[in-house]
Amino acid sequence: MDDLREVLYRERTEKTKLPDLSTLPCTSDAAAQHCYRVYLQVQQWLGNDLDPTAWGWRAENGTLTPIPTTKPAVPPELQSRLSCKCSPQGCGVRCPCRKRGDVCGPWCAKCKGETCTNTIEGPEDWGTLLD
Repeated sequence: MDDLREVLYRERTEKTKLPDLSTLPCTSDAAAQHCYRVYLQVQQWLGNDLDPTAWGWRAENGTLTPIPTTKPAVPPELQSRLSCKCSPQGCGVRCPCRKRGDVCGPWCAKCKGETCTNTIEGPEDWGTLLD
């Protein structure tokens, strides 16, 4: 699944600068997170009480939110080709990363994923996300 995603991503970035990432197949990690949530739902229907945070959910501010993936959606070497060049003071609603449904990160030319509101919530260390 990941190999197909990478091939399609490479093909589409050769044709256009901002490909529609929603048309790519999901990553194997995203599919796994979805399967965890489906398994949890089935177990709840069967009356089994499992901890949702062990099955594709994270507790945030007293509510459960789905974990979409634990790995980057795009390989880091390709992500750098699609970085934004927004103001160092922060990215706004017209940020290309935000428009394509992605987050800003250290690969972005000016904001570096630090000075804008379009950053990932979760790991404090970007290195763990890009590994």
